[in-house]
Amino acid sequence: MATSADHARVLLGLAADHELAARSLIRVDGVTDAGIGFHAQQAVEQSLKAVLSVRGVKYPLTHDLGALLACCEEHHIEMPQQLAGVDDLSPFADRLRCDIPTAARLDRDQGMRSASCAVAWAHTLVR
Repeated sequence: MATSADHARVLLGLAADHELAARSLIRVDGVTDAGIGFHAQQAVEQSLKAVLSVRGVKYPLTHDLGALLACCEEHHIEMPQQLAGVDDLSPFADRLRCDIPTAARLDRDQGMRSASCAVAWAHTLVR
């Protein structure tokens, strides 16, 4: 049976994959903010869930980063300052999954900083 630490490592692997996808796509002409935002959001989401999982916290099954951040706060998990405002990525969560267009605009540099920060932070807590 998989442990919460095993589950956390799987989630962290997914987060790293999404960060790499966003980083790779950012250089491709024609890739929209929605495509990059989706992968940046997923990197943050999976990172938060990895940390919650390794701490043994049952997290909500949601793509809402605000709800996941609140869950971290509720369980006294200290967040990096660089993730303040990361909930701005939440509108990108369902765009590719449900084919829902988003009018949200992405600050690509900030989105990548958030994704990278979340993955690096989660890595230090999950290993």
